[in-house]
Amino acid sequence: MRKRNKIILTLVVCFAVLAILLKLSGVEIRINPAYEGSSAVMCHASGYQQRGDTGYLTIVCDTLDHPRPIPIKVEDGELQNELASRDMKDVIGVQVGFSVPYQVWSQNHVQGRQYNLWDEVVVTDTYDQYLVLTGVSFDE
Repeated sequence: MRKRNKIILTLVVCFAVLAILLKLSGVEIRINPAYEGSSAVMCHASGYQQRGDTGYLTIVCDTLDHPRPIPIKVEDGELQNELASRDMKDVIGVQVGFSVPYQVWSQNHVQGRQYNLWDEVVVTDTYDQYLVLTGVSFDE
C-alpha cells in the first residue's frame, strides 16, 4: 500500500509541475474561448469622433438592403491621427477585428465557430462594443 501511495503522490506532483511550467511559458488552456476574427469591409464613413484616448469611426455598408451606421472603436494612435486629418469621404473600406466573449455569443444563440459573426454585426448593434478598427482604405 505504501508503494501505491508514493506512485500517486509522484503523479500528482508531476502534473502540478507540468501545469506550472505550461502557465509560466504562456500556454493557456481555454475552456470557453472568445469568438475572434476579422473582416475586410467595403463601406463609406459617415463620421469620426475622438473621446479621450479612444476614437470611433462610424461606417455604413452600402451593399446591404437596410444599411445601419456601425460605430467601430479605434485604439491605435497612428490610425486615430490619420482619421482625424483625413476627409471621411475618402474612406472606401475598413479592416475590423472583433473578440466577442463566449458568454455573449452563446447567449445570443450564435453557433460559434460555424457562424460568420459579421453577418450578425451588420444587422444588429449587439456586438458593436466588441469591434476594433485595425485598418482603413482610402480612395487616393
